[in-house]
Amino acid sequence: MRRICDSFSYGPFTINRKDVIVALYNSEDKYLFFHIFRTGGLSLRRTLDGEEILGGHVVARDVKKWFENKGESRRWEEATKFVMVRNPFDWMLSTYFYVIQMPGHNFHQYMQGKSIAEFLEWYRMKNQEPWVYGGNAHATLTEFITDEDGNQIVDKVLRFEDLPHCVHELRKE
Repeated sequence: MRRICDSFSYGPFTINRKDVIVALYNSEDKYLFFHIFRTGGLSLRRTLDGEEILGGHVVARDVKKWFENKGESRRWEEATKFVMVRNPFDWMLSTYFYVIQMPGHNFHQYMQGKSIAEFLEWYRMKNQEPWVYGGNAHATLTEFITDEDGNQIVDKVLRFEDLPHCVHELRKE
């Protein structure tokens, strides 16, 4: 596996790459996989091969823009783009427990002692902030797979609940 970049900057922030999961591009089989956090993407990622591009858990619209900025829109257009999603309630519950149990998470300190209801309200309010290129900290599942106008720009949306079947089907393709 080859990494195309080691850091990803947006606004005043830079994500330095270590073991973050990113968009995965395979030029031979022509696919792009977008890993949405807390959806089983790491399990799926282990079965795939390709070049890791951009920062952790990037949204499809930013990867499309990245290809366009490099003058490589053809690579975007030719690739089968897919993502793994999860039941939204389960996704938020998993995200909440991950944040409060992981001391290294950006929101860990802030969320200590907060209930799931407080977390959901905080997440909802943070999601109303203006979109920042490269940002995803408060993205909805829909924002991971759509363009700025809300049009779906990925070809396949796989379900976490069907993970074993999805892996089998992807291997066949």
